[in-house]
Amino acid sequence: MKHFNPLKRSMIGLETEFFTLNENGFMVSKADELIDSAKKHKIPAIKECGKNMLELGVFPSEKINKIARNYLNELQKLIDLTEKHSSMLYPLGTYPGSFEPEMRTDSLYSIKQKVFGENKFKIAGRNIGFHFHYTLPRGVFNSKTKRLKQVKKSKIAESMVNAFNLMLSIDPVVSTLLQSSPFYQGKYYGKDSRIIWYRGGKFLNNPDGLYSDMEEIGQLPSYIHTVTDLINKTETTFKAWEKELIKKEIPRKKMKEYPTKLAVGWPPLKINLHGTLEQRGLDMNHPKYILGASVLISVVLREIFQEFLEVKPSDYGMHNPFKLENSTIHISPDSIVREKLQLLSATKGLESKEIKNNIKGFIKLSKQFMMPEEKKAVKPLLNILDREATVSDILIKRVKKAGFSLKEIVPNDVFAEMALKSCRQLKKSMDKTKRTFEAIV
Repeated sequence: MKHFNPLKRSMIGLETEFFTLNENGFMVSKADELIDSAKKHKIPAIKECGKNMLELGVFPSEKINKIARNYLNELQKLIDLTEKHSSMLYPLGTYPGSFEPEMRTDSLYSIKQKVFGENKFKIAGRNIGFHFHYTLPRGVFNSKTKRLKQVKKSKIAESMVNAFNLMLSIDPVVSTLLQSSPFYQGKYYGKDSRIIWYRGGKFLNNPDGLYSDMEEIGQLPSYIHTVTDLINKTETTFKAWEKELIKKEIPRKKMKEYPTKLAVGWPPLKINLHGTLEQRGLDMNHPKYILGASVLISVVLREIFQEFLEVKPSDYGMHNPFKLENSTIHISPDSIVREKLQLLSATKGLESKEIKNNIKGFIKLSKQFMMPEEKKAVKPLLNILDREATVSDILIKRVKKAGFSLKEIVPNDVFAEMALKSCRQLKKSMDKTKRTFEAIV
């Protein structure tokens, strides 16, 4: 398609979380030790809610190849550093075995612990994710006040609405491709146990999940029609969280500790306080998969913002997911995405024909906009379809090969050996992934 000169080239950002294991494959609270050491080596690792987990991110870039190379270089440094501390980085969405995380209670973490309760808050310490950021178009976000602007009719504003709805519609697609968490606390709950336990709620059949009773705050949102809808969504989320604080008799003045209303709310898709569309509902996984997914998503968003493509929910889109006709991308109604596809993705994954149909539709759409080199970057995701097995499926096969059924509670030592294998795979795959992105100009 012919490209207009964009008013602004969006930047891409990545946030990746890791668990810290000892050399025997068991969970340990080594994050603070590793983060302190990383600072001395100028590696951008920061703390997370559990002392058994840390986050690695790099400075955002307009070009996916640049951010990928920077990220892989920093990750390699962090892997090497971790080994010097007799530890290993575990890169998958949940640690399969049972453990009790040591949670942080400083700063804003203390608010969450009081709201959720000590035991429920630990759910957050047992799940790690991959967050993809894509900056909003110019004119819709005030970088000083950290708020969305109330805008009049414009193509730029419409493109943001279209991008938000596209990102929501692909949640079951990318969450399936990146699923890596079939086990949680030693038990099998589905192909994506992390989503089932982190999001929770009626659509995922889990009343005990972290955000089960907080749909506005932590579950998959609905489509929007206008920028005003997004602004109102921010207000609703802020008030919902404030209500939770009041329930727990936490002083309302504590809400002032959040730098902006956009800092409140942890759903799978949101507008971030840094002025980005943030897809934060995905399992953490090996770099080749998360970077491949970043290419898959970013090229479609690039086209929406530069060519002002319309994203249209409809019954037609339900049967022809992500089909491009003229300048319109057809997607499923949000009731189908939230109430049906989300659950199929989390429980069945590639065993679901509907999920596979959606994945194939989105890949076909995305490949239309890719440069030849970018197509090489998504090859690992295409391999998932070819072998009909995600990382979750591979982990399930390993458990069965060890002689256990999915209805059993698997011993921690079996899971520890599996975890070590995943840590070694992380290290082993780095060079090949680097070469892939070095070939993208």
